[in-house]
Amino acid sequence: MRDIRQRLKLPITDIATSGDLQFKYRTDIRDGLYLKAFRPDFGQWEQVSRHLFAEVSRSARVVVDVGAYSGIYSLIALSASDTSQVHAFEPLTNNFNRTKRNLKLNPIFDGRWQLHKCALGSNSRLDIIHFEPRGTNDTASLKKDYRANLTAQEQVRVTTLDDLNLEDIDLIKIDAEQHDHHVIHGAASLIRSSQPVIFFEAQEHESLHSSRSHLAACGYWGTALIDERKHIHVAISKSKSSKMIAGHQMIEQYCVAAAKPVFALS
Repeated sequence: MRDIRQRLKLPITDIATSGDLQFKYRTDIRDGLYLKAFRPDFGQWEQVSRHLFAEVSRSARVVVDVGAYSGIYSLIALSASDTSQVHAFEPLTNNFNRTKRNLKLNPIFDGRWQLHKCALGSNSRLDIIHFEPRGTNDTASLKKDYRANLTAQEQVRVTTLDDLNLEDIDLIKIDAEQHDHHVIHGAASLIRSSQPVIFFEAQEHESLHSSRSHLAACGYWGTALIDERKHIHVAISKSKSSKMIAGHQMIEQYCVAAAKPVFALS
């Protein structure tokens, strides 16, 4: 039946797997992961960052997923631990509804997640998010000139992580399409006090430099590029006040074993 529905390009709900984790996931032709979702381990999509994120999630109590898209990383975090709480952020209406649908498909996670319909940045405001009108909406950006094909627009609310008064964040994943450094800037107080493991995307040298400057000011030791194709970096702290010391150490050990250079922030 699933093969028939795939050929007809109808919505499909099935069990998706990420490493040893499983959860229900619904996909359709408008989903950027339509073909990957039912391949073993998502067809190795974002394999390294996904697997490292899952390992850190096993000991994380509070996880923040910025740019949730369809909820994949939120579902991984919820699957990896029986007690973690997840805050997912997605400003674009289509993606917000997609994430909400996928989270609700998994009643075992009820009461452990909150989905926020807003973007995160360095200040609170109303802004315009740009996306492709007939695409999968897996690329949407507050940056007006991010890509020429992002011609559709939607007004969204932007706030900062610091304004939400969250506490003791252990793990943050940021995928904000060249806006990640603004998200980090707007979370400086929370990052400084919690010292979470942070996965972030940086496609340009300028945004990477800005992210590193903000992280250095928050007491982080270094960053490493763990996925060259997707421009995914991870921030490492050696603060003894961090409740995620083991998570930071695991990331650092992976970087050594995989010969991923760590860029020192000092």
